[in-house]
Amino acid sequence: MLSKLAFHDDATRHGIPVPSARILPQAGQLGPDDWQGMPFMLKLDETMSGSGVHIIRSAADLNRVCGLITGPVLQQDFVPGRVGATAVVFHHGRPTCWFSYFLERCWPTAVASASAITITYRADIEEILIKLGEMTQFHGICGIDWVSDPATGKTLVLELNPRPTPGLTAGGLAGVSFPRAIAGLLAGGSGAVQRPLEQEQPLFRLFPQNLYWAIDEKRPLEFLRTWANAPWNDPGLVLSQSRRVFTHFLLKGLRESLRNLRKRVSR
Repeated sequence: MLSKLAFHDDATRHGIPVPSARILPQAGQLGPDDWQGMPFMLKLDETMSGSGVHIIRSAADLNRVCGLITGPVLQQDFVPGRVGATAVVFHHGRPTCWFSYFLERCWPTAVASASAITITYRADIEEILIKLGEMTQFHGICGIDWVSDPATGKTLVLELNPRPTPGLTAGGLAGVSFPRAIAGLLAGGSGAVQRPLEQEQPLFRLFPQNLYWAIDEKRPLEFLRTWANAPWNDPGLVLSQSRRVFTHFLLKGLRESLRNLRKRVSR
């Protein structure tokens, strides 16, 4: 589950839809001459929140990236569809609670975690989750990253993140309760299967991730709107998550603004 390379091979053998890919023993096997004019992905064996994932859009990109990484890589077709994720609770390989969403406003890079999500319904995701559970026998909370193939509309699985993902806080909007599913696990049973509503939901701003995005993009209204989704029923959590926003990002932005102001005045 931690290995992008092993996961791709296992998923292919278990009939789980994934983008076409090949494993290269060394990234150095690729060079500028291997650029064929079509974008593709290069992924290190183990990555986290987009680190070690590269979109290759030109020969220059290929040359630069291959000069930075060593070891085996996954060369995967680039699917130009919307990227999404499914938060799920497995009980010894059996999916018991899940919902899906599109990733919006990825921060701080295009392949990092989202700062906002749009809840969606995927008719084919339950079958995929069943196969993933059979393959991994996962027990607990995890997230499945996928892309919607624009040519077929089908869901293509990108990877499994064996940890709770930030988007699961919006599960209530999709008609599922992760607290109830987790309580079932802790009680030693699987509980009733919770399937999501067959409907879309408007943009949901993740706290505190969307605060960081709003500061970088200089969007004060978005900064204020994000506080509506803060976990106000847990003041200690709000305080701990807010501390870095104010002590690092806001103060850093203020210092940069002051430096820029001094430069303009000195001119």
